[in-house]
Amino acid sequence: DVWDAAACKAETRRAVAKVQTALLKCFQRVPPQSVFDAATSHAWNFGADKTCRSQAMAAWNQGNWTLGCRRLLVGDNGKLQWVYAGGKFYQGLANRRADEMVTCEGLR
Repeated sequence: DVWDAAACKAETRRAVAKVQTALLKCFQRVPPQSVFDAATSHAWNFGADKTCRSQAMAAWNQGNWTLGCRRLLVGDNGKLQWVYAGGKFYQGLANRRADEMVTCEGLR
């Protein structure tokens, strides 16, 4: 199939809405928009289930927005996380996680 721009845009909206609907069920507190945006990006990459089960979500559900944002990139052990695929480090994933963390903290 070949989709035109309008069909691509409509499908993207549908897919994002599906991810965001799943995420909303995981938040026990209403998140700041910046946190929800970063969680959406993370869930788009890893799936809503993994984002919902993440330590970032655990922190957000305790109301610790900053810690949750940090956990998108760095674990409590100080090591990078969510930046590996098949056991291999990818700089592109590290860049994306860093961007999510900055977005999450509301710095952009």
